[in-house]
Amino acid sequence: MFERPIVIGQRLRWRYADSNELSEDAVVVNVRTDREEGLSPEAMDYVALWIEAKYVQDSPKAKPFTILLCTDMLTYIEGKQISIELL
Repeated sequence: MFERPIVIGQRLRWRYADSNELSEDAVVVNVRTDREEGLSPEAMDYVALWIEAKYVQDSPKAKPFTILLCTDMLTYIEGKQISIELL
């Protein structure tokens, strides 16, 4: 099992694997495992952590986006590979 590399309140930026453009600053609002997400044990073969974040500039009511840390140690947003830069 992976340890949680990112904690609630952590600030980060991300970029798509095929781009050099960084995102706006974001802050982690929730980190969950597959078990906490309510998925079956088979899901542990694919996703290790579900990371919810909001852009710092977003309003408090803005819906967070989800970053998936997969068991291949790669991270994805909406199925697109990204890299994360912790701030």
